[in-house]
Amino acid sequence: MDKVNQADNIASTPKSDEPSIIADEALFAYFALYFMALLSMLIGCFRSSAIVRHHVEKNRKMDKSITIKDFRSFPVQSSITLCVLYLFFKHDVILMRLAMYTIKGAHYAIETLMPYNDVMFVDKLIELNNMTINKLTTISERIGTDLMNTTMANATAASGWALFSKHTIRPILRWITCLLAITCMSELAKPFVQKLINHAPKCFGKFRENIFYEVVVVSSKTEDFERPKKLGSYWFDRYDIYGSFLCLPIIACHLWKNHWITNNLIGLALSVTAIGSLHVSSFKAGVALSCGLFVYDVFWVFGTEVMVTVASNIDAPVLLKFPRNLLQISDPLSNAGIKFAILGLGDIIVPGIFIALLLRFGESRQKRRYFYSAVFAYAAGLFITTWVMHVFKAGQPALLYLVPLCVGIPTLVALISGDLHHMITYNEDHLVQHDDSDVEDESENSDAEAVGDNLEESKKRK
Repeated sequence: MDKVNQADNIASTPKSDEPSIIADEALFAYFALYFMALLSMLIGCFRSSAIVRHHVEKNRKMDKSITIKDFRSFPVQSSITLCVLYLFFKHDVILMRLAMYTIKGAHYAIETLMPYNDVMFVDKLIELNNMTINKLTTISERIGTDLMNTTMANATAASGWALFSKHTIRPILRWITCLLAITCMSELAKPFVQKLINHAPKCFGKFRENIFYEVVVVSSKTEDFERPKKLGSYWFDRYDIYGSFLCLPIIACHLWKNHWITNNLIGLALSVTAIGSLHVSSFKAGVALSCGLFVYDVFWVFGTEVMVTVASNIDAPVLLKFPRNLLQISDPLSNAGIKFAILGLGDIIVPGIFIALLLRFGESRQKRRYFYSAVFAYAAGLFITTWVMHVFKAGQPALLYLVPLCVGIPTLVALISGDLHHMITYNEDHLVQHDDSDVEDESENSDAEAVGDNLEESKKRK
């Protein structure tokens, strides 16, 4: 998914003019990321198993699940999101092309965008401006009033793109991620909040009583909401509200300082919650999803500069990071002068939801060897990724090593154990609540199959 090591955030090996202690600090940073990734993945897997078990005990269906039909949309949606972010972060190239056709457009771009761009960009615009003047002097009489209209149109477009630059997109992404993190962190803190409230004095009786709420979004073609269509729902209780208030200081500190410690706390919460909440319905769906995102990761990392640009410019807690020069930090409350080793959350979540599926499969067979083998494969793949990145001094797509190992080793263990058929055909589709459209499709398919069987029987009789 994301690269383990991106752009200027990491120097893979210490330079000759840097202190020798940098190498030891880099190894410590890699170990810290390694430990955080394994810990969040394991907690998320056991949490996923507990959630499914809770639904089975309550005889309740899962709201959503990733089926084999859905695996195609994940790489496509991820690619679209990645390209949109790349356009936002590379908007200066578009502005340069807008400015090169008009005199005033070039002047506008130089004056407006100078605080946001480096000297090379400004020099390039000045050069383009001079080229434009030389060209327009020979055809100025022919252009007439069209010149002013084109100039103003390009200047307006440039000002619009300037509003959506990386300097405005970064805080927006940070706020969106932090708002999502409030829900995730309150959900993880809910058991501790519940124990704390239950041991509170009796004078807090009203606060100890738990009340459940549900927010439902429906649509209807009539004002009276006859035959409304349910678009979605979200339920929560008082313990979730209490947990949100407990997590607010962490979110506020991150929005204020954007510190790497609060970034990791939010990133771990997002990883654990995502692995527990994203349910994969079958082994085939898990393999298809992993392979699709494997191709997505390798293509955008090795084929283009898109992944590198987005990962090096994004400023949201969607990755784990740890200082490579921890002992040389002068101000522990600031990120100034820190070189980070980073690991994208996608490299934890994507293998994690597949390993969680193997854990549930092993529990259904009363065998955990597949889960243990998958955890070993993930640990080995992450180690290989870090080693290759450190040796070749370049960022690596972690899924390039994680997906083949996490899929191949448990499959090999199942083949040796004689459970390969049960693993391939393992399905939890009966635990998922299907939409009416899916039920209608299934009924239509069953009716079509029944008609086909009747036709075959009639042909045989004839």
